[in-house]
Amino acid sequence: MRNSLAPVAITVASAFNQGCAIESGAPDAEVGAMMGASREGLPRVPLADLHHMRVPKVPLDLTDGPAPMTLDDLEVTLGEVSELRPRNMMSESPKMRAFSRSGAGDAAELAFEYGGQTDTVSRLASGEVREQVGLKLRAEDGCNLVYVVWRIHPVPELVVQLKTNPGARTHAECGVDGYELQKPAWRTALPDLRPGDRHKLRAELRGESMTVFVDDRPAWRGSVPGSSQLHGTVGIRTDNAKIRFELRRLDVDQGDPPG
Repeated sequence: MRNSLAPVAITVASAFNQGCAIESGAPDAEVGAMMGASREGLPRVPLADLHHMRVPKVPLDLTDGPAPMTLDDLEVTLGEVSELRPRNMMSESPKMRAFSRSGAGDAAELAFEYGGQTDTVSRLASGEVREQVGLKLRAEDGCNLVYVVWRIHPVPELVVQLKTNPGARTHAECGVDGYELQKPAWRTALPDLRPGDRHKLRAELRGESMTVFVDDRPAWRGSVPGSSQLHGTVGIRTDNAKIRFELRRLDVDQGDPPG
C-alpha cells in the first residue's frame, strides 16, 4: 500500500481487496462492517488515509414490489442525477427536480440513503437554508402537483403541499406561487437524519385522501382538497441534501385508504 503520508484516493472496497482493514475507532469504521469483510489478520489503514477513501456505492435493496425506475425513465428538470448501477441513482445537487416520463401519479415510494448536506447550498428568498427530500404526485408540470416532503433541517417533519397555477407550466411562469400547506388529521414525529441513514418514504393518494408512510408505517394522514383535479405522474425533489435512491411508481386502487 502507498505511504500513508502521500495523498491517496481509493475505495473502501479496493482497500479490502488489497488486504487492508479500517482502523478501529475511526469516524467511518462502521463501513468495514457494512462491507461484510473480516478484519482478522489484515493490516490496518492509517487514519490519515481514511479521510481520502470513498464509501462504496452498493445497491439499496430496501423495498420489494415493482422494479425501481431507471435514469432513462426520468426527466431531470433541475440539477443532476447519476446512475450508479441500473435503477440505483444518486444526486448531490443543491437543488434537484425530476419526474417520470410516463405512468400514473397516485402513489410512489422513495428508498434513500442520506449522505448529508450538499457541498454548496441553495437559500430561500428569506435566506433560510432548508434541507429536504420529497416525492411528487400527480405532477402535470412544475407548477401543478402535490409535494410530499421529508424536511431534514431546520426541523424534521413531514410536509404535504398542493401547488396549483392554472395556465402555468414552467418555473419561469409560476415561481414559488400557488403553494397550499395541507393540514394533517394526524402525523408522527420524524427522526433526525445522520449521514448513512437509510429510510423509505411512500405516499398514496386515493381521490383526495393522502396517506404517507415512513419505513412502512403510517406517518401522515389527511386530505388534499383539489388534488383530484390533477392528472400527472410521479417524481422526486431534493434541496441541499445528498442522497442515493431508488424511486418506484406504485399502483393503488382508488377505494378507501388503508386503515
